[in-house]
Amino acid sequence: MIPWTLSRVSIRKTVATRALVGLLLPEGPDKPVAPATGHRLIWSLFADAPDRSRDFLWRALDPGRFLVLSHRPPCDPHGLFDIDTKPFDVRFRAGQRLDFSLRANPTVARRREGRRSQRCDVVMNALHALPPDEDRRTARPRLEREQGVAWLEARAAACGFALARHDDTPLVRVTGYRPHRLARSGAEPLRFSSLDLDGTLTVIDPERLYASIQRGIGSGKAFGCGLLLVRPALS
Repeated sequence: MIPWTLSRVSIRKTVATRALVGLLLPEGPDKPVAPATGHRLIWSLFADAPDRSRDFLWRALDPGRFLVLSHRPPCDPHGLFDIDTKPFDVRFRAGQRLDFSLRANPTVARRREGRRSQRCDVVMNALHALPPDEDRRTARPRLEREQGVAWLEARAAACGFALARHDDTPLVRVTGYRPHRLARSGAEPLRFSSLDLDGTLTVIDPERLYASIQRGIGSGKAFGCGLLLVRPALS
């Protein structure tokens, strides 16, 4: 069985790549990488066949730097990246506490009368449900936390973990809510949001947690969401 690998990928700082930086990072070398840009860059490391299906997860770190979890090592035929790859061969144990970081695309199914349900951003869905006299701008930070934590907690058991708590409050920090709009040729733009969730979890089912990390959590995986990063808890 081929082990999964975890790779640190960064665009090389050479004369050649500096000349191409406008193409590689159209948002700018010091700006956050847009999901569509990251999608193209990371796919270039796995596009060894035209019929390949995605067998990797990725997350943008700093501009031009990424973490990639994959079923096969990335391959850089054009020499544009520095790649540090290690086997992803971790062993969890029940009851173990882990610090985690997840960039997620949290959605909820919204029912539509006479039509199929539609996947909606949990924050926007909650904002639309507010009473008319409640200010949305003021309510949004609270809803980002409430909806983000609730979304993750609803999936935790199926993913093999429980959120650690203090005085019955989940130890989760919610930041970085961003709506995204991806242009598509001949089709409506793809719209989705991402939210960063960082905190502490307790392992309930080690095998299920490992499988969930490989599979990813939530949707938007092709665009840098779903990769659950974990390490032994600091406290």
